[in-house]
Amino acid sequence: MPELIEKELKEITRIIAGVKRHAEENDPALDRQLKQISEIFSDFSRKYPQLTLKLDKTIDSIIPRIFINDSLRNIFDETASNIKSLAAIGLHNFDEAGIRESDKFSSLVDGMKDKVFLTYTTDTGTETLALHFNKKENKTELNYEIKSLANPLTPQFQLLKAYAGKEANPDTDFLHKCYSLGFIDIEDDALFEWEDEFYPKMLD
Repeated sequence: MPELIEKELKEITRIIAGVKRHAEENDPALDRQLKQISEIFSDFSRKYPQLTLKLDKTIDSIIPRIFINDSLRNIFDETASNIKSLAAIGLHNFDEAGIRESDKFSSLVDGMKDKVFLTYTTDTGTETLALHFNKKENKTELNYEIKSLANPLTPQFQLLKAYAGKEANPDTDFLHKCYSLGFIDIEDDALFEWEDEFYPKMLD
């Protein structure tokens, strides 16, 4: 099951990347694919009830969003704080207290309400998790980066994988729908350059 979850998350990331890129380029072909993409997102959310994928559509934008069906504090206590190499925390920005600043770090954890910004120091550099509780959805939203979602070793990927693994409906299969979408390969360096240009790291 963990291998299947990883495979499905990679396909979802590929689709999210494709939606964001083609929406930014105003590609008319995207309009014809939105129904199928919405079906895939619904299938994913049904298969993994702890996670919800949504497409926010307005006149001039289409934004894929990722929600975790849990409170911000529970996400931190049960999963995010246990991901390897947690280095710092912030409630308004990144790196307000390092993990070695135990009193300050604990104070920020106790003061957590609707946002948290976590920094992880990995073998390949710094990774982040930015989460906020969306009152309208009554869920916690992950402010993701494609580069991090595409890498199974990052905290963003590991967090989603952990929540997918909490509860699953194995009879729901959506991979064949994913494969029929002709979006780009998420490992394409050009995609990462594009993301850096259009989607800088979210700080607040």
